[in-house]
Amino acid sequence: MKKFVLFAIAVFLFAGSMMAQPDNKSSVFISDGSSGNSVFISQEQDDDEVNISEVDIISDSDENGVTVTQAGENQYSDIDINNDSDFNTVSVLMEDEDNNSKVSISESWSNLVEVSQLSEDNTSEVDISFFSDNNQVFVTQYDGDEHESSVLITDESGSNVVAVSQGGEEQRSYVEISGFSNGNSAFVSQEGEDQISNIHIYNASDFNTVEVFQQNEDNLSDVFIGGDSDFNTISVSQK
Repeated sequence: MKKFVLFAIAVFLFAGSMMAQPDNKSSVFISDGSSGNSVFISQEQDDDEVNISEVDIISDSDENGVTVTQAGENQYSDIDINNDSDFNTVSVLMEDEDNNSKVSISESWSNLVEVSQLSEDNTSEVDISFFSDNNQVFVTQYDGDEHESSVLITDESGSNVVAVSQGGEEQRSYVEISGFSNGNSAFVSQEGEDQISNIHIYNASDFNTVEVFQQNEDNLSDVFIGGDSDFNTISVSQK
């Protein structure tokens, strides 16, 4: 009986490890001055399966276009643009539940990133750092509840534009501008109940503009400005 129980446990653990593996995985790597490329990625799954997409644009690679479309549950998209890679366009569409999107822009300029997440339990993270200027990032999370969005602009990154739009209940938005990052614009729109918006500007970050619009019941907005951060403009509207 003891051997049978151990065998059953082993089978269960093996099955669990197999289920944890991605059913679809796509990796795109554009580097070393490669420019003007167009990449299209489509991943579709049924039931509780996994899609993973990874896109890296690095080392002076400019004017590339990447489109990622994922349909199914447990989806993950990771986009990394760095090391003097400019004027790239990336579009991500994620449909169904448990979506996770991460966008990192470092030492790169004038890139355009669009992330759309539909259904429940969506998480979006945008990180702009290390002298990255004039980038535009648009995040849309709709058609479900429990959305989370995080936007970080740090390390002397200026004149970036980030817009976050969320629709549904239990939404969380966090915007941080720090590290001598000046002249950035962040726009947050939340429609639905039980919404929380947090904005932190600190460490000598000046002339930034942040607008928050919250509509419906149970809204909470928190704004913190500190650390010699001057001439910032914050607008919060709750209806």
